[in-house]
Amino acid sequence: MKVNVLLSTYNGEAYLAEQLDSLFHQDYANFSLTVRDDGSTDRTWAILSNYAQRHAQVQLFRGENLGASRSFFWLLSHADSEARYFALCDQDDVWHRHKLSRAIAFLSQMPDELPLLYFSRFEIVDAHLRHLGYSPRAKRIGFANALVQNQATGCTMVFNQALRQLILSALPERTIMHDWWIYLVASAFGKLLYDETPTLLYRQHSANTIGTSSTLLGKLHRHWKSLLNGQSRIFRLSQQAAEFERCFGARLAERERQILRRFLASKQNFYRRVGYLLTGEARRHSWLDNAILKTVIALNRY
Repeated sequence: MKVNVLLSTYNGEAYLAEQLDSLFHQDYANFSLTVRDDGSTDRTWAILSNYAQRHAQVQLFRGENLGASRSFFWLLSHADSEARYFALCDQDDVWHRHKLSRAIAFLSQMPDELPLLYFSRFEIVDAHLRHLGYSPRAKRIGFANALVQNQATGCTMVFNQALRQLILSALPERTIMHDWWIYLVASAFGKLLYDETPTLLYRQHSANTIGTSSTLLGKLHRHWKSLLNGQSRIFRLSQQAAEFERCFGARLAERERQILRRFLASKQNFYRRVGYLLTGEARRHSWLDNAILKTVIALNRY
């Protein structure tokens, strides 16, 4: 059961070698590594080239700067067609030795024709890999949740060929993040396999594309700052939902179609938004996230 690991890099010289070393020390050896460098200007390409010379299963591509989401979608479309599973990889984390083998243990118990998405918790560490905490346990996973929250972090994801083909059948023109889109597609059409065991060290540093926090004070500060400057991803929920309807609306089962329509209809006026909030259909996993969600929906800022 071959796994194709997909890695997008951008100016990652500081931590890339540690991540690559953790890949090549996995207790599951049947994998290939496809890397797309997204226009790095530091030593990233030299580091990648060195590892490619030492490991025959590495395939390198170099391109213009597309941004993380478009770069990962490019990787999906150029992935190893002979692989059974695909794993997304960030350039600055450290994988636990059992990461791939745990994912395959989950996925291999399910039928291949069903779109499958495995994802897990992770350990949060600082730039020097010192422990800071753990990601929250995923709760209420499913399509209604996926419209308002991503609980499947990309670097923990492993999925099968059926889900890859489904994603490639209707790539979005815009989305909040590639991993959120994958979670949406999988929750609408496939099976979500959640592992509560952390499978990697998620490094927090100043150059993170998307960060996280392990403390309540940190979460409050991050949410408050993003709401004040209008940069929170929550402000783009309805845009992503509308794009999902454009790409997949005609293929949705009736239950998911109605969930999506109720969410989009809530944008029409204040009374619809209040009615939608009273249904409690769209919920995030914590009281703080739920409070913020209700606020932005009431204010029509989503």
